[in-house]
Amino acid sequence: MNPALRASTKAIQTHGVIVSYTSKTPGVYDPSTGSTNTSTVVSSLKAYPKHQITNQYSFPDMIGKEVITFYITPGDVVPKVGDTVSYASKVYRVFSFDSHMFNSEVCLYRLNSVAV
Repeated sequence: MNPALRASTKAIQTHGVIVSYTSKTPGVYDPSTGSTNTSTVVSSLKAYPKHQITNQYSFPDMIGKEVITFYITPGDVVPKVGDTVSYASKVYRVFSFDSHMFNSEVCLYRLNSVAV
């Protein structure tokens, strides 16, 4: 196993909290109803939350809003913009994410989210 992946998995399993991750995927357009069917997948996973300070240098569009970065390990979910994370009785919408790689393997996802 990749040593960076092993280290990030161990750290999140040790210091992370259980969150509820909701991902919506658009379905196929149904002409009889005139709408698209969306499927919702809710996953319970461990994540490490970190509150972010917003200012003109970091997250200037989010000044005055509650921003949290969630760190998750790969294999739990594949994140995308617009997904939601439920943590501490609040819902946060993912507005950006990135992945950290080591030896061509994703070791950690960083999800930047704002309170809804």
